Amino acid sequence: MDSFVLGTRAKVSGQNRFSNRTGAVSYLKVSSGAAEPTPSDQVSTVKQWLDLIVLQANPAGTKPGKELDIVFFVHGYNTDSKEALKRQRLVESELKKRKYNCMVIGFDWPSAGSAELYLYDRSEAQEAAKLLVTGGIIPFANYALKDCPINIHVMAHSMGAFVVREAVRS
Repeated sequence: MDSFVLGTRAKVSGQNRFSNRTGAVSYLKVSSGAAEPTPSDQVSTVKQWLDLIVLQANPAGTKPGKELDIVFFVHGYNTDSKEALKRQRLVESELKKRKYNCMVIGFDWPSAGSAELYLYDRSEAQEAAKLLVTGGIIPFANYALKDCPINIHVMAHSMGAFVVREAVRS
């Protein structure tokens, strides 16, 4: 199954990779065989990205009550995008092992990937919180279908909880 990521890392100029700096929101669909998200995984529009998520969570012919719940996973500090995707997939796998019928969408914000840069990560987390609202929460709320059977949850780890708190405070 493909992994979906809402990313806020800047693209490295001239390369197909993300940096540890804040950039524009990226709506990514990462193939199951990929080890990390790249700019080439970007979906054209937020509507197309949301359509793909809903299709994966509730494919045509799904019996009522069999839809996948959606869990947004917000990683903590000291996490590069490769590790964030690995953890996202691990969370999804573990939840499914425990019979929780869901798909996990990652919110990948630009932490520096170094324990010594905690304060740097904290400032990036505050910027990412704004992008979580403008690039994630608002488009998702506007997209929501009437009588949609899909449940949405948020799971945050460590400084990821700070990101979510700051997003809700905005």
